[in-house]
Amino acid sequence: MLPCARRDGLLVHELGDELVVYDEERHRAHNLNRTAALIWQQCDGQTTIEDMVLLLRTQLNFPADEKFVWLTLNRLEKARLLQERLTPPMGMVGMSRRDMVRKMASTGASLFLLPLVLSIVVPPPQAAATGGGGGGSCATHTGGNCSSYGGCAAPSHCVGDNSCYCGGF
Repeated sequence: MLPCARRDGLLVHELGDELVVYDEERHRAHNLNRTAALIWQQCDGQTTIEDMVLLLRTQLNFPADEKFVWLTLNRLEKARLLQERLTPPMGMVGMSRRDMVRKMASTGASLFLLPLVLSIVVPPPQAAATGGGGGGSCATHTGGNCSSYGGCAAPSHCVGDNSCYCGGF
């Protein structure tokens, strides 16, 4: 199976060597550093893992291997930026981020090349327009607790202006 990036429902903005990918369905923003962005951009359903390794070696002058690419694909998959779940080959399972840091340090590679996919929850526009996910004072809910606020599909919490906000931290 060749990796294929999810494109529907995503807004992509280049920011220097990095990408900011906003998931309109899940209201999450993902920042992909240069390494993760290079790999995600190659997930076209036609590019092999070996080709991605070669790209990293030539573009970043970095001694990447297949395990490094699989670690990155795993991070992209967790952020739901790939169309399908991928099943890595037997020898590619089990490498942790910590193992990758050790390997990079032993080769003298810069840790800045470690793939990063940083994700944050972004309130939907309607939450901002109502001053807190549909409104309602925290004081009107059970003991100032938004957990009883029923207009949310996700957990809710109180925010600084004493209103309830849909979505957790």
